[in-house]
Amino acid sequence: MKKYAVVLLNIGGPSDLSEVRDYLFNFFYDKNIISLPRPLRYILARYISGKRAPKSQKIYDLIGGKSPILENTIEQALALEYELTRRDILAKSFVCMRYWRPRANEVIEKIKKYAPDEIILLPLYPQYSNSTTKSAYEDFVRHYKKSNLNVPVKSIDSFYDNEKYVFIMSELIREKINELNHNDYTILFSAHGLPKKNIIRGDVYEKHVQRTVSNIVKHMGIKDNWNLCYQSRVGRQDWLQPYSEDEIKTCGSLNKSIIMVPLSFVNDHSETLVEMDIDYRKLALSCGCPEFKRVRVPANEAVFIEALADEVMKII
Repeated sequence: MKKYAVVLLNIGGPSDLSEVRDYLFNFFYDKNIISLPRPLRYILARYISGKRAPKSQKIYDLIGGKSPILENTIEQALALEYELTRRDILAKSFVCMRYWRPRANEVIEKIKKYAPDEIILLPLYPQYSNSTTKSAYEDFVRHYKKSNLNVPVKSIDSFYDNEKYVFIMSELIREKINELNHNDYTILFSAHGLPKKNIIRGDVYEKHVQRTVSNIVKHMGIKDNWNLCYQSRVGRQDWLQPYSEDEIKTCGSLNKSIIMVPLSFVNDHSETLVEMDIDYRKLALSCGCPEFKRVRVPANEAVFIEALADEVMKII
């Protein structure tokens, strides 16, 4: 039997407040995030990370002083490994973070000891973007080329159109619809934002996000009580619109309840646990929305893990 190393690629997050500044530096030093040449990118990354660190520390302090993304991703990795084993695939799952530990060089050393016949890279981003999927892939390959590991590497680019992914997202939305006491509601599909200039340069992220929503809406038979919006904007430049805050205010003015769908997230972290659960909830209730429900991320839901396993099996 062929032996596979399946590497779950994710963004990462600080494990305590003292790591926040260094984590932010790693993020902003990525050339896929800030495209300036070195040393300008280094200088700017140092400046931004230093300036944003206090605010980010307050955000992480609200969720226990750290990001839960590593623990969540490890749970997904173990569940995926079990599912692949159940399908008679000899595989071991590894977790690799882009901007914090475990980094690619650490993970590759562990893969060496496992000695697989093939490596499968599985970015945990449903929609492809140069700033996430491409960045994670390039980072892993850069360290891989420095190692003595000489086995084929394959990568899964996206899974937004996976039928089981669409199914589990639809079920999680229905779960929140059933909890509502107020029948007049809008489903807000809130995806992580991206600067418009990235789309102009050819990033397919917006198209993938739109198709994700189209797939879910079609599956659920929804007609007109939904909108797509974008969150987590940073800086003054134009980002993908409409912004989530503006759509929330519109719902409030119409006295509509909100079901918010974390569209581009498969794990909980600050964007769901703070930005959505705290900031957006407060905004929604203060501007007239009778109820605010946030849809759960798929995390290690059995059907979602099956979807990931299906994606792996497509390329092995």
